[in-house]
Amino acid sequence: MPTIKHDPIDPVNAVVTVELAKDDYLKSVNKTLKEYREKAQIKGFRPGKVPMSLIKRKFGNAVLVDEVNKTLNQGLQDYFKDNQLKILGDPLAIEDKDLRITIAAPADYTFN
Repeated sequence: MPTIKHDPIDPVNAVVTVELAKDDYLKSVNKTLKEYREKAQIKGFRPGKVPMSLIKRKFGNAVLVDEVNKTLNQGLQDYFKDNQLKILGDPLAIEDKDLRITIAAPADYTFN
């Protein structure tokens, strides 16, 4: 479960900081990659027998980004619901140019 902090700026604006640990998303990433491996039909390999390293290289980053996004959105929705925060539209992310999400080195991430 992500760690979420709510810092009000003014009566209608706030910065919500979400700290996402590697354990929060890595299990679902591995599960999705295993499903991809079972269904993958890559030339030179029998169906379902593609090496996991090839699956990670080909689909790993996309799967990782999707699972991080799903975990982040679910955590935010649960937080808003539990704390009865009313929001208009979707939260806007503050751009972080140093953020690098890669399957080769999964890490803990912080989003604002």
